[in-house]
Amino acid sequence: MKELIVKVATEDEPNSLELNKRVNYGELARATYHPICVYCGFGIEEVLEVAHLDGNRENNDVGNLAILCPNCHKMLDIDLIPTETIILMRDRLGHLTTDRKKIINWKKRIKDAGEKAAATRKRRSAAKKASDTRKKNAESKSPKSVG
Repeated sequence: MKELIVKVATEDEPNSLELNKRVNYGELARATYHPICVYCGFGIEEVLEVAHLDGNRENNDVGNLAILCPNCHKMLDIDLIPTETIILMRDRLGHLTTDRKKIINWKKRIKDAGEKAAATRKRRSAAKKASDTRKKNAESKSPKSVG
């Protein structure tokens, strides 16, 4: 559990009192957002991390948090992935309360699989026919041994 230590100043002793205010931003983010990396879609919950988008670990506002895999989190931290992109993708994915179901359109994924399979069969058939013809021609041209 992540802890945030908050110093509370009093009039008598300006910086004497410390309170441990437990803010589990991981639980907060997981309760708000879908448990997948908002950038690449990686979805093993035990591996996912919560990123602070503004880089300030003390800013645990839900709008400052995003769930990322370790690779994407590191790329965000070194500015290989723009923060604006993460925010856009996080908000596009939606909150858990939106009841958004992921719909996979398999037609996009295999739109030309039948055509590719037919072309492969045609090439194999043509290759077999050419091979058989070469064998037949080689047999007919080779001298027959007299025994």
